[in-house]
Amino acid sequence: MRRTLITSLTLLFATLCIYSAPATNQDKSTPINSMMQPLADVDITAFSTSVECLSYISAGSSVETGDYAKKISNGLDIVLTAVDNNNFTRSKYSGFITVFPMIFLAELLYDKDKLKDEDKRKSVKKSLEKIVRLVEEGQKEGVGVADGADGSGAWGYSIAEDKKSGRRKAQSAACCVIGLIAAKKAGIKVSEKAIDNGISYLRRCVSQTGQVGYQGPQTPQNYGGYGRTAGLLYCMKYANLEKESEYQKALKWLDANKPEKDYDAHAGAFMAWGFIWGGLFHSIRNSKEDKIHSNYLEEIFKDIKNKDGTWNGKEWKFKDTALFGDMTRLAMLGYQFKDKKITVLLLEKK
Repeated sequence: MRRTLITSLTLLFATLCIYSAPATNQDKSTPINSMMQPLADVDITAFSTSVECLSYISAGSSVETGDYAKKISNGLDIVLTAVDNNNFTRSKYSGFITVFPMIFLAELLYDKDKLKDEDKRKSVKKSLEKIVRLVEEGQKEGVGVADGADGSGAWGYSIAEDKKSGRRKAQSAACCVIGLIAAKKAGIKVSEKAIDNGISYLRRCVSQTGQVGYQGPQTPQNYGGYGRTAGLLYCMKYANLEKESEYQKALKWLDANKPEKDYDAHAGAFMAWGFIWGGLFHSIRNSKEDKIHSNYLEEIFKDIKNKDGTWNGKEWKFKDTALFGDMTRLAMLGYQFKDKKITVLLLEKK
């Protein structure tokens, strides 16, 4: 069987994989991402470090306590440095990945037990405020290229793109809106209009079958939309829009499919987004389908996870694709969401 190894951004931001070395429970003292990447890679550095730290938080650690405390503390310093860089959000795929430093920083602000140092909390707040401003400034206006849907309210591949030109991406919209929701819950001032417009765009991308299209309601047959559809459902549930027709259609489609549906679209690169946002939605849905989804993920990841849910460093093979670290860890974080340790993403009131 042919075995494809994803190693470049030609298959959509998959070079994210090459920036993190496997971490194991036997090496809890080694700082993660101990070497900062060149300036052009600050977005990837912030992404990969944040996903890793969120995995450790999901395993029960915080900045000051737990088996992974030192890793989270070191990771926080790396993320704050990356966000402070003038090149932050200027990479080609920042619309997809900036959500993770947003969630990481928002979680530390939202749950004070996870970061008690007041000076550090001020730094986290300042950095998160900067990200929110950049994300809001990058939201698209006007029709643009959206395959038949008004593209206003979306984001492009990059947050730094011009507001009135370029492609409008449903995946970027789902990611950016989730990030804004997390920041708002953490106490950061966030534009309600930005959230509302982002959700409105995603609703316009719902196809007749209920799947959220790649950009607009139409999508190539092999561009599965499990991650985008789960992201829409999470955002609509946040906005108390469960009774709307788009929510009901999307929910029906999601329950009839699995994250692996996205495999044919750039193999694991798209599939990882199905696992992360699918896991998030199922963690807050409170339905019998959530247990079915959890059991499915348990089987998928059984050979590559530690007892605490973190990645054990073994190569993850799915069909004929093997993924490097960041995409594996991203997908597994969706599995860890079931433990509800990333509290800023839970939709019940604190």
